[in-house]
Parts: sequence; structure tokens; C-alpha cells
Amino acid sequence: MNHVQFRPIVISAWARKNAGPMPLQIYQITHAVSSHESSLGQGWKESGKGSNNTGAVQSSNCDPNVSFEYTDTHPNPDGTSTPYRVCFKKYASLEDGVLDQIRYQFKEPETFQAALRGDLWGDAAGMRKSGYYEGVGKTQDDRIRSYYVALERNLKKIAAAMQEPNLFIAAPVPTAVTANASSIATLIAGVSILRWFLK
Repeated sequence: MNHVQFRPIVISAWARKNAGPMPLQIYQITHAVSSHESSLGQGWKESGKGSNNTGAVQSSNCDPNVSFEYTDTHPNPDGTSTPYRVCFKKYASLEDGVLDQIRYQFKEPETFQAALRGDLWGDAAGMRKSGYYEGVGKTQDDRIRSYYVALERNLKKIAAAMQEPNLFIAAPVPTAVTANASSIATLIAGVSILRWFLK
């Protein structure tokens, strides 16, 4: 599975939410999270192989028919991380995995809004606020920054593979990003999408 093969799966998953065609940056950030969290669903080893869990979504149900046990880590105030065992979801297909990832990834409305305007820091901060990831580092800022850096790296790889522009702001900005004319146009175009998403 490479990035070119994975993109149609992302598009199909969004279509299943009855959202209609999405702006490219929404596809890009969804794609980037899948790439970072699970290497497009292909990075799991042992019991996680074939789980189609693209977003590293955990499960409270440890029934082996619908989940698998794996190691995750919890960040500590001194900057170290403590490993622990937890269950993760299994899915029938990669598309099912992406669809569920979308539900959790965009749980906070501000995450979707940040993605629309190409604000990668805001997107990473929104995902941290929702509890999508814990991250690594001493402080919350450190943890957001580490996730930001990982997403930035994956976005660059994806844009190169897809031969498309990377629509996310390059420099980490830990405050609200002022919208320019282009981003304002994008936000206006995305109003109907955002209204649907917040239903």
C-alpha cells in the first residue's frame, strides 16, 4: 500500500459520511494521520496485522474478534514515556478504519476548522484537546509540537508522492493563525461542510 493507492480510500471514507467532495486539505490531514499512526494501516505487527486500524484507535472492548492487544505509551512530566498494554479496534476494511479514524480525529470542531485553513498547529492542538493522542514530551506544548512535527513530515511525503501542493502552513505557530484572502475563500467554501459536520 503506497500513498497513491491509499488516497482513494480516504476519499471513499469521507464520501460515506455523506459529506460530498471535501477540500484537498481535509484529505491531506486525514491521510497524514493514517500515515503517522499506522503507516497507512500496514505498520502493525503480530496481533495487529490485518486489523485495518489506520488511526491507532483504541477499544474498550477487548474481545479478540473485534480488537487486538498492543503496546502504547503514556507521557510523563520528566519527558519520558511509560509503556502500557491496551486494546485497539479491528475493522473489516481499510476504508472502515479510515471512517472511524475520521470520527475521532475531528471530534473537536476546532480541529476541522484548523484543517480548513491549513493551520497545522491548530489541527494538532485540537486533536490533543480531544484526547486523540497523548504525545511525547514534558509539557502539553511539547506533546503538541512533537505531533505537529510528525504530521508535517508525513504531509511533505504525501504531497511529493501525490504530486500535489502541501496546503498546510509550514512554520509551527502556537497561537491562532490570521486568515489571508486565500484561506478566507477556503473557509467560505467550507461553511456548508462545517455545518454538516457539526450536526
